[in-house]
Amino acid sequence: LQYTRDFILPRFDEICEAVLTFTAYSKALIRLEVIRLIPRLASRCPCVFGRRYLDKGLIFILRSASSPVPRVGVDLCPPAFAALGQLVIAMNDSGTDRLIGGSPSPTVKILNSNSTDPNAASVIIETSKTGIIYEKLNEIFSLVRRGLYNQSTQGSRGGISDIHRSALYCAADLVQALGHMAEPFLPELINCMFGSGLG
Repeated sequence: LQYTRDFILPRFDEICEAVLTFTAYSKALIRLEVIRLIPRLASRCPCVFGRRYLDKGLIFILRSASSPVPRVGVDLCPPAFAALGQLVIAMNDSGTDRLIGGSPSPTVKILNSNSTDPNAASVIIETSKTGIIYEKLNEIFSLVRRGLYNQSTQGSRGGISDIHRSALYCAADLVQALGHMAEPFLPELINCMFGSGLG
């Protein structure tokens, strides 16, 4: 993705659909790579990703970040927190200086084209009352606060755990991306940061 430039654009839908089909895959390592790919795909083409794949990608990342820490195997929580912050940053449209999916006004969702012709227009299937990021703000910040308070794992040498670190980075990314929309959540978030040992 890093070196594709505009070469990826004609196949962007195909790639996103292929990646998102693995969100329910049984192997955690495959789901981990999907978590890592979602923000990278979103940053490659934010407008298309926001209209067609943001709902599914965001819900998958939120579900992964809130999953319990496994005793053995791959812990998806830290990379999911990192991906959550990166995804919201990627949804900032540099052309309009607005957050895609962050609007409190009705949002149009374009799912896919009924035609195999790549030049055919996509069909508008549904509108939502608000953008998905705006709709999920309470859930997102609640999840970050829980990540900051998570005491289930200790970091190496008794330091900060991976979940704490990822939740802190996620909080910073969210505040950067959301700007004034994050203000109502800041007092509780700052209390959680200092309550979890940030000093």
